[in-house]
Parts: sequence; C-alpha cells; structure tokens
Amino acid sequence: MAAIVYVIGSDEPLDDLCTCYDQMDSNVRHCVVKELLKVPSSSVQVDTLIKALGDRAEYPRKAAFDVLDKMELSDEQYIRIEELLKYKSGELRQQAISLLLKQKKEALSDSIGRLLSASVSEKRLGGLDILLTIRKQKEYADVYKEAVASVGGIKSPTSKEQLLIDQLIEGHSPVDSCNTRSENG
Repeated sequence: MAAIVYVIGSDEPLDDLCTCYDQMDSNVRHCVVKELLKVPSSSVQVDTLIKALGDRAEYPRKAAFDVLDKMELSDEQYIRIEELLKYKSGELRQQAISLLLKQKKEALSDSIGRLLSASVSEKRLGGLDILLTIRKQKEYADVYKEAVASVGGIKSPTSKEQLLIDQLIEGHSPVDSCNTRSENG
C-alpha cells in the first residue's frame, strides 16, 4: 500500500495509510515517515509524525524528529510531544525536549508547569530536565525564574527527581559574595 501511495502522490490515500501506522513493520514505518511524510500536508500526517517520534524503533523515530524539527507546530501538538516524556528512552526524551524548546517562551513555561505537576514521575523528570537545560541560557531567564519557583511544589519526589531538584536549587540560589569576603577577612 505504501508503494501505491508513493506512486499516486495524493494526500487522501496517504492519510488513510497513516491510520494503519501501528500495524506496520518497523521498516515500513521508517519508509513511510522518511519518504512519504517528509512534507506533511494534513493534521493526520503531522499526528502520525508525532506518533512516530514515540516509536520504539530507532529509525522511524529519528526520521520523524528530522521532519518535526523543521516544522512549526501547534500548541496541541506540543502537548502531544509532552506526553512522550512518560517514556524512559533517552534518545526519545532528548528529541522531545529539543522540540519543546522551540516553543514560544510563554508556551514553554506552560509546558514546564504541566510537566512538573504531572502524576507520572518520568514527566516530572522531563520538566526538571528542561529547567536544567535552560538555566544558563539568557533568553530563557524569565521562564527559568518562574518555573524553578514551582519545583518545591513536587510532593514526595523520587530520588532521581530530588537529585535534579537539588541541582536546580543550588544553581538558582545566589552566592552572597559579601558574606564570603567578610568571613575570609
């Protein structure tokens, strides 16, 4: 069917093919994403790319990231990308965070807030990872200051979360250089 869609080159059969994404073999999924969805023209196609970003197989996931990284995404699509942070795969998480960082600052702040208040610890870790990523970047200073204040609201953090929280709190609290000098004489 993928070959037929490729030859026809029409959106309607491609959208139909996208609805069958889950039933495809990983090699076919990779070909569909890499060859047929490289310039998505419908919401079904973009949704399939986001689904492919969460694929267990590496090649469809990487091909989907390459396409999504060049696109302007909607707020709803970014929220779907946030959902991928519930998975533990390191590469998937890095790609999702990279895409989330492309949002406007207000939307990124909202994403961080949703992630930090999530019931799933992996999502909270994703929010903390984003904060660690942006903490030294001047263009995100306002977003960081607002979001790092809510880090203390994480109830019963896991040991991994606590480790990241400690790093954020240490990096956030200013060093009082006057007290240091007076102590040193």
